[in-house]
Amino acid sequence: MWDGILNGCAAALYELAKLVGDWGLAIIIVTLIIRLILFPVQRKQLKSSFEMQQVQPRMQEIQRLYAGDQMKIQQETQKLYQETGFNPLAGCLPLLIQMPIFIILFQVLRDKIGQYAGGELSVSFYNILPNLTQTVPDAFNQDIVYAIPYIIFMVLFIGLSVTPMILQLKQNPQNRSQMTMMLGIMGIMFTWMAFISPAGVMLYWALSSGFALVQQLITQRVLKKEAAEKEETVSAKPVKVNVERREKKKRPTKKH
Repeated sequence: MWDGILNGCAAALYELAKLVGDWGLAIIIVTLIIRLILFPVQRKQLKSSFEMQQVQPRMQEIQRLYAGDQMKIQQETQKLYQETGFNPLAGCLPLLIQMPIFIILFQVLRDKIGQYAGGELSVSFYNILPNLTQTVPDAFNQDIVYAIPYIIFMVLFIGLSVTPMILQLKQNPQNRSQMTMMLGIMGIMFTWMAFISPAGVMLYWALSSGFALVQQLITQRVLKKEAAEKEETVSAKPVKVNVERREKKKRPTKKH
C-alpha cells in the first residue's frame, strides 16, 4: 500500500512537472498548495502561542500560590486553559501534518524519481539545482563549485526552520532555558535532516518554512493590534455607578 502511495505521488508530480516544464517549479507549486491548505491551522497555532504569552503571568502566579501542591497547580492551570480557550497541543498540529508530506517527498525523490530521470525532462530546478535527487554529500563528490547551490539551500533549510523558534525565544524570556535547549536540539535535528535530504526536499522545506515565517510575522502583528484595541476599548468603557436616591423628608412646619 505504501509503495502504491509513493508511486502515485511520483506520477502526479511528474505530470505536474511536464505541465509547467520543470520539476523544481512543480515542487514549488505543490508547496504553495500545501501551505494554503495549512493556512487556517497555522493561524490557529499562532493564535494559541500568542494566547500562551498572554496567560503566562497568570500561570506563574498559580505556580507561586500553590507551590508544592502539584495537583492544585494542574487543576488551576486547566481552569485557566478553559477560561481563555487556550489549547497547548495546537502548536504541534502543523508540524504533525507536514511530517508525512516530508517523508513521502523524501522517499519519492530518493527512490521513485529515478524512473523518470532518463526522459526528456531532467529532474532539476532550472539548473540552479542540477539534480533534485542529490544530497549535499552527493554534490560534494562531484565538485565543490557544483555543490555551492546545494550548500545555500542547506543553509536556508536550517535557518528558516529554526528562525520561528528564535522569535518565540525573544517573546518568551521567562522560558529561556527550556527554549534554548529545545532550539539546540531542533538545530541539530534540522542540520542532520538537511544533510541527508535530496535537494528537492530542501527546496520544499525551505520554501514552506519561509512561507510559515512570513505568516507568523503578519499574524502576530495583527493579533497584537487586536489585543491593543481590545484593551483600549475596555479601559475607555465608562463605569456605571448605581446611585440610590433617598426620598426627601418633609421638613416639619412650625406651629403658630
